Amino acid sequence: MKVLWQWWLATWRQLPPAIGYIFAALITATGTIIAAVINSRKKKDKEEKQNELDKPAVASDDVFQQAELEEQEKVRESIERKPHNINYRRAEAQEAQLNYAEALRLYLQAAADYEEDLDSLNRVVALNQAGILCNKLGHYDMAIKCFTEAQAVYKADPNTKQEILEFAGMYTNLAVVFRAKGDNEQALIWYNKALKIVEERLGNDNIKAATIYCNMGVAYEKQHNYQEALDCHLKAMAIFERKPGTDDVKLAAIYNNIAVAYEKQEKYEEALEYHFKALVIKEKKLGKTDPDTAMTYNNLGVVYSRQGKHDLALEHYFKALRIREKILGSHHPSMAETYGNIASVYADQKKYNEAIEKYLLALRIVVNKLSLDNPITEACLGGLHAAYEASGRKTPFEKWLKQKLTPP
Repeated sequence: MKVLWQWWLATWRQLPPAIGYIFAALITATGTIIAAVINSRKKKDKEEKQNELDKPAVASDDVFQQAELEEQEKVRESIERKPHNINYRRAEAQEAQLNYAEALRLYLQAAADYEEDLDSLNRVVALNQAGILCNKLGHYDMAIKCFTEAQAVYKADPNTKQEILEFAGMYTNLAVVFRAKGDNEQALIWYNKALKIVEERLGNDNIKAATIYCNMGVAYEKQHNYQEALDCHLKAMAIFERKPGTDDVKLAAIYNNIAVAYEKQEKYEEALEYHFKALVIKEKKLGKTDPDTAMTYNNLGVVYSRQGKHDLALEHYFKALRIREKILGSHHPSMAETYGNIASVYADQKKYNEAIEKYLLALRIVVNKLSLDNPITEACLGGLHAAYEASGRKTPFEKWLKQKLTPP
């Protein structure tokens, strides 16, 4: 779930326009200070190698993005074709070694070779793999071109049946890229195309359809269309709950998404109900100290904070904090999220010194681990500035912040 710096956001909304611009300028100026601090720390990093952190806790939409990636692989496996040429096999080897740029070059070369050989099906598979790598590398327009060309080649092949399940996988590929680009409207168009094929071929009560519904729900949420998001997640839940042997962790992810949709609509009791459903599964299947369990504790804290139940919010935020610190380390980006949430509760309670302390802990992490234009960084700066001003301290904020962030 996204970080909710509730107090800062409320402060921002209450500012008159002129003061709001000044506040935005302050954040920009403070970003310059942080940039200087980052440059100073980079020099130190050259002398002391830092250990790479584990990946952050898996968000609910990531669970179903992984399912989309599995579908992409099935496109390659399901198309009957001749053995691959040398460039394709070299590309696979480079991809296995995580040399994505070189693998991409070789997949594109293989696609060109297959075009010369009039081997359309292998060309489709090579273009599909090239598109997947383009998406990983952030080359979204090129990924769209690869996937679109793969579709056109596949449809033109005389041995191919139109609108079969492979097309659903290809449409999903395009939806994945458009989501990564932030174009959720286009993503939803392609998800709907994929869903239509899946439901026509397999019926509307299958896991493929449920996965598409989940990802559509996330896309709707990004558009702030929370009722449509909720409808999609509820349809996915109904399918998963009816299926024997359902993956409980995926069901917990659906419960989380439903809770988020309710919380966005300020239906907090319903949100709590589904967060607790997710928590029961995660504690049983993943354990009480798993990072994904910590995410649910954090989400519960967010809802309680929205309700003004500060003690319950802090209780759940600190549970998340202890798990994340133990498993992920004290400098993991998710620690900044939790510190920021704790700080916002302290600020709501007018405990400004405690809020400042936690905002600083969050800011020290984001300065090292995230970019300056990251929403967490900006929100953290805004919350810290508001708490600092409310505390009545006399030292100018920028001067004080530079002193606090400059390494000894």
